[in-house]
Amino acid sequence: MLRGPLPPLPTPDVIQRRIEILRAKASVSVHAQHLVSGVMLRQFSAPIGQGGAPQVYSLNLEYPHAKIRGRGLEECGQAPIVDFVKFESGSMETVWGRVENAAGGTFAAVRDGHGLDPVHLDRLRNLVAIHHARSIQYYTLFQDNWLHAAEQARRFWQGYPAVLDAIATSQLGLPGGDSHSRERAFQDLHAPIAKWVETGILFRAMLESRYWRTRYWMKGHGIEILTPSHGSEFIVGDIPALTIKKGMPNAGVNGGIGYVFADAIVLPISPKYALRVIDGPSRYVEIDEDEVREFNAWQVRAAFSHVHLRPGSGLEDYIQLVERPLPSTGVYRDLYQTCKAANQRDRRA
Repeated sequence: MLRGPLPPLPTPDVIQRRIEILRAKASVSVHAQHLVSGVMLRQFSAPIGQGGAPQVYSLNLEYPHAKIRGRGLEECGQAPIVDFVKFESGSMETVWGRVENAAGGTFAAVRDGHGLDPVHLDRLRNLVAIHHARSIQYYTLFQDNWLHAAEQARRFWQGYPAVLDAIATSQLGLPGGDSHSRERAFQDLHAPIAKWVETGILFRAMLESRYWRTRYWMKGHGIEILTPSHGSEFIVGDIPALTIKKGMPNAGVNGGIGYVFADAIVLPISPKYALRVIDGPSRYVEIDEDEVREFNAWQVRAAFSHVHLRPGSGLEDYIQLVERPLPSTGVYRDLYQTCKAANQRDRRA
């Protein structure tokens, strides 16, 4: 089991102050944002084509038996929706960049056997924290929690009809005393927070908070640097940082493996290396072919819609054999359909 829960969520006052700071910023917006770091995807790439540009194989899980093709690094690992972070995306990318820009040197240290240096261990923890926070699984949890919070707030204020009637009559000029007027009064009360959600500022603030909280929590945990013992390779899904429970087929929060239940958090960083955050000492660990297959199966089952692999690895057939629902029918089906419709509108525009 992983020791200790994440630090507590920020209080409303802290969120409010952070939102005021974000509103004062004026960074350049970044619309095509990546959820899988380009520096990490580069480790899975190989030169393909006449120009020899680095590409990765990207398998679309909605069409798992389609012919696989190489894709450029900029095409892979992108958020499935434009403006994943809608508010102050530029300053958010700066936060990610501080870690990602140093990752290349740390990956080289891992390959050279020096990955356990404290500086590199901190960078590896930060890379796991980024991919655990900046994730489709957190995006859907945020949306779901927001819907539940709005409904809970509605039920709370319905217990105070006199307050709603007073707001309806004094602020909205409505008669009060009926369900329509009370709903309008509730919407007026709830409008500031609803605006935070609509503009993306609340998601922006909570996403950054989740990263810093995860990063702080991971300082107390070890990092196992995993490497296959017999020539096997790792693959990487578009939700790469996953909470896992040994022997359980699914992974990730939306796969039912939360912090309390998890043994570890895993992240593949190249075909030959993966990270495992544990409650124990940091070390290099060789794992056998069965463990590599289990690791790769977690990546496939937890992915939103795509899995990436090194060209020439020959792992396409294995990925196709892993049982999981199509993205359009799985746990992320609502978001998948939303993204599909948005992409179709963009193509028609």
